[in-house]
This record gives sequence, C-alpha cells and structure tokens, in this order.
Amino acid sequence: MLHPLYHKIIIRRIEAPPKTFLYIPEAYKEKADIAEVVAVGCGRLSMDGTIVPLQVRVGDKVIFGKYSGVEFDYAGEKYIAILEDDIHCVAE
Repeated sequence: MLHPLYHKIIIRRIEAPPKTFLYIPEAYKEKADIAEVVAVGCGRLSMDGTIVPLQVRVGDKVIFGKYSGVEFDYAGEKYIAILEDDIHCVAE
C-alpha cells in the first residue's frame, strides 16, 4: 500500500465516460481533472514543529490542477502524487 509523507496526497483519476459517438485516439483525449483520494500523509509540518492535519480524506472526490503532481504506475495502476495546495476543491 502507498503511504505518502507529510502533506502529500495520492490520487487516482476518475475517467469520465465519452460524450461523443466519434472515435478519439487516446493521445488526443483530455485527461480528467477530477480524482479520488487514495491515500493521505499525516499532515503539514508547521514552523513550530507541530503537525497540522490535512483537509482531504481517503475517498474524497477532488478537483485538481491539470498539470499538477507527478504521475506514476504502482502495482499495475496509475496514480498521481500531489500536494494539498494543488487541490482546488472537494466535490460532494
């Protein structure tokens, strides 16, 4: 299992179903900017040395910056490691 450090978050993109009957090659498809939170770190380290908890939780649906984070493969799945600051909002 993945366990991010401090204020880092691991997310997995949620693929939206296609809205067209046209065939669009994978290379030209827009990447979704909505994802599910898979794992969160313990929190942000403050200037006085205390840990401030993160505001997102595992299972939250979040909207993040299109070019934010680092994409990687782990156990056959694609994930993104992202900072809490790169998440714009939680979708309810």
